[in-house]
Formats: sequence, structure tokens, C-alpha cells
Amino acid sequence: MTKMKVIKAVVQDVRDHINSFAALDSQYFHARTNKKYLDASLSVAKMYRLYKEAYKEHERASLDKYRRIFDAEFNLTFHKP
Repeated sequence: MTKMKVIKAVVQDVRDHINSFAALDSQYFHARTNKKYLDASLSVAKMYRLYKEAYKEHERASLDKYRRIFDAEFNLTFHKP
């Protein structure tokens, strides 16, 4: 596999992993935003640890790359009870 294909596969793995978490619409929290909310027990760091475990047989993104994809491509935040 070429380096570019590996990079694309890693980015897609990160997207797939982030999408695997259930997110609730802001209407459930009386917020006026288009953001979706992830469970309060999660954080980007915790999600990244789970990603590393789930994709241990694959090339993996760094925490910094995972966080950049999370911030740039997803309109998600963590619910604060």
C-alpha cells in the first residue's frame, strides 16, 4: 500500500471510530446549537485510548492527529451534567 493510501486509511479509521460513539442532539439539553453531545464520561484522550486498542492491528494516527480530525470534521462536544 502506498503512503498516501495508508494516510487515507488511517484518517478513515479515525472517522469511523469517532462515528461509533452515540451522540445526542442538543435539543435534549435545551441548548441552541447544532452541536451533538457525547457522554460526559468521555474525552478526546479517552476516545483515543479506545481507538488505539480497537485499531491495534492497523497503522494508527497520533493523539494530535486524532484531536485535529475530531475538531475539524465533527461538531461534537462532551455533555457536562
